Amino acid sequence: MRSSPFFGALEVLPHAIFLGCASMVSGLQHGTSTTKVIDLQYPHHKQAPDKILESLAETARSLGIESIDVYGDFEASPSESWLRKFESEVCSVFGKEDALFLPSGTMAQSIALKIHASRGNQVVEGNAFACHETSHLLLWEEESYEHLLNMDAFVVERHPDVSKEDAKNEENKHVHSLPMAFSDVHHMFELLREESGCEFVSETGLTTLILELPHRELGGKLTAWEDVEAIGELCRREGVAYHLDGARIFEAAAGYGKSLSEVVAPFDSVYISFYKGLGAISGAMLLGKKSFCEDARIWLGRFGGNLYSLLPYAVSCWGAFRKHVVECELREGMTFEDKFVKMRNIMSLLASDEVIAESIVFDPPVPQTSMIHFYFLASLDQCKNARDAVELELGVKVFSRIREVESSGSIGCKTEWAIGDSNGAISDEIFLEAWSAFARKLQALRKQDNDS
Repeated sequence: MRSSPFFGALEVLPHAIFLGCASMVSGLQHGTSTTKVIDLQYPHHKQAPDKILESLAETARSLGIESIDVYGDFEASPSESWLRKFESEVCSVFGKEDALFLPSGTMAQSIALKIHASRGNQVVEGNAFACHETSHLLLWEEESYEHLLNMDAFVVERHPDVSKEDAKNEENKHVHSLPMAFSDVHHMFELLREESGCEFVSETGLTTLILELPHRELGGKLTAWEDVEAIGELCRREGVAYHLDGARIFEAAAGYGKSLSEVVAPFDSVYISFYKGLGAISGAMLLGKKSFCEDARIWLGRFGGNLYSLLPYAVSCWGAFRKHVVECELREGMTFEDKFVKMRNIMSLLASDEVIAESIVFDPPVPQTSMIHFYFLASLDQCKNARDAVELELGVKVFSRIREVESSGSIGCKTEWAIGDSNGAISDEIFLEAWSAFARKLQALRKQDNDS
């Protein structure tokens, strides 16, 4: 089992871990020792650690924070505690009753599962949750649901009719995989009832269904909105809690063209992240009914997450939320809608280049959010060599993070790309010229290796 997420540093990295600042220029130049490299992949502006700490002090002053939170300020009201005021502000935007700030998303979702497992209609052995095969809980958390929560995971598999279509593309089946659909969930629920003889799915031991919006491991694909609502109605009928993995909820809302409150309305509980799309240092929040969040505060202590003070993390997150969500129309910079449009415009240009099309497979072919995955028809070494050649020649780095993928076909590796304020300020023409140069160098390297 892998110990950390692929693209952990790329995962719309918090600006806190970067050094230096990429220089944005109006055109491509031949790289020199004094030219700062234009980075097409990193979405957030880069800052040195001391500058980050200085900005935290300024953010605290601008938010009127004059005291330290203590053990979550659970007994205080929003008028008495800046941390509770932050939680209340997020509640207002998302239209939920209550919210709880936590240090990490992994902790947040584990707590949500634990609460829903204890609120079932009946006490059953082997409480379980269901999720897509690419869920973060299955890929990157070392089976914590089993070891810490004593729960089982049910994978929501493709409906049989859809699976037959998938089989036709077996060679590169990991590309263009589909997000969770209502037909998949409905079919799984039917099987659970048939196999158990139970009247309701909740009686089988399944307590929670998790839906990720967007599906990160699928290049930012979105479950069709009518399916999101239909799955919610089905879960309510069957007594199963409906939880949203909203690590990239801001990107999802822009992709749907809906408000944040509209996107989360069908769900019983919601997890959101502040360090991915918003660029804070680290931090997460759980949203739901008051009773849910009251239980979450108890479980936060049990998980060791109720620190004496969450000051630096919460200040960073509140500042990022204010900047990119509450006051986004009042500042210079991109909204998430702008980032989505930027991604679509760039991808339209790249898809029109024949050489790029011969070397790279885009997933999804047309972006559904402001993120996407690139699959390369080449080896890892070939891709790195072509990247380095472009950086040397043009002073532009097309990607930093890349990994090999298992494939019986011609795809050798992949990378992930998301738009933020930093790379979103780069002209579309620079993206096209750099990726076009990369594709041509990659094509030449492949030919050279094949001839040797």
